[in-house]
Amino acid sequence: MKRFEAETGIKVNYDTFDSLEILESKLLTGRTGDDVVFPTNTLVGRLIQAKAIEPVDPQQLKGLGNIDPQILTSFAQVDPGNRYAVPYTWGTTGLAMNLQAVLVLMRF
Repeated sequence: MKRFEAETGIKVNYDTFDSLEILESKLLTGRTGDDVVFPTNTLVGRLIQAKAIEPVDPQQLKGLGNIDPQILTSFAQVDPGNRYAVPYTWGTTGLAMNLQAVLVLMRF
């Protein structure tokens, strides 16, 4: 952020939130003053419906063409036309377990 501030002269006010409910409440009441927020894709749909966020100008996003079209298609389920949000991170969480140990603990 310091580099961004130095290069642009724009002061960054970085804020975090404890839960999506807190972020949603702030955005729905218009009390954030934020220019950029990082909600989950499920929250984006509700924010669009509530008109709590504004469309993104694709002309301002240099790397937009580098986003995998399949990810954009998937994201369009909550943001039709990909107008309000840009996928920033995407991933999978793997889960591995010892089935025998789990069954013993669950007494099956």
